[in-house]
Amino acid sequence: MQIIHHRYPHYLISQLAAEDNRRRLIQRLKTDKPNDVPLLTRDKQPDADLKIAYKTTIRQSAIAAFVLIGTVFLYNPEEVLTVGTRSRPAIVFNIQHIPETIQKALPPVPPRPVVPLAVEGEEVPDSVTIEPTDLDLDALPLDLALAGPGGPMGPISDEPMNVADIDYKPHLLTLIMPAFPEVAKKAKLKQGQARVKLLADRKGNVEKVEFINGPPHFREEAISTAYRYRFRPGKHQGEVRKVWMEVSIQFKYD
Repeated sequence: MQIIHHRYPHYLISQLAAEDNRRRLIQRLKTDKPNDVPLLTRDKQPDADLKIAYKTTIRQSAIAAFVLIGTVFLYNPEEVLTVGTRSRPAIVFNIQHIPETIQKALPPVPPRPVVPLAVEGEEVPDSVTIEPTDLDLDALPLDLALAGPGGPMGPISDEPMNVADIDYKPHLLTLIMPAFPEVAKKAKLKQGQARVKLLADRKGNVEKVEFINGPPHFREEAISTAYRYRFRPGKHQGEVRKVWMEVSIQFKYD
């Protein structure tokens, strides 16, 4: 009895079997003696296999890139930037006058009405007679001072007051930004602070300036800047007074 194997060409096992038979046939043809029958194979030629030269190509490309970048940096001239320095002009800030807030006194609270209570005791007569009394006005001591130009207490004192003792302190209206002195630039200073003592008069102008402390390079500019300040005058007990105060002036070179 002979068994016949029938395979369907579209099955996977049939395709694998056909491929195995074809491989065996090719191996047998290679081992046979040479003849005149040409045999075509799917082996690639070494010159046509591109994957063989992958490493060499990548190495050559990297070397060429490094050489190109180095050439650009070596032969490209550097650009030198020069920065010029200049002194900033003085900046003047004008502050508008702010009216002084006056708090009005509230009217006194009226007393509550008192309800009379009936008290048992002596009977009050319907009418009471008060005897007349003579008052001698000439005998009373009268020592009243007349109101002068400075008010009931006399003329206004011209003596300056300290800012810590005055009721309403002077308010700065005009702030002047000082110019950076040339002597400080030559000394290679970038910033500094000077403290001055100034006297503000009744009109808000600076009448006198005294240098307290700070680098000597900023002395003249600090005094000159302080003389240009303008203030809202200070008041003490309702009267405008001269006031001594201390001010710090900042210097900065950009």
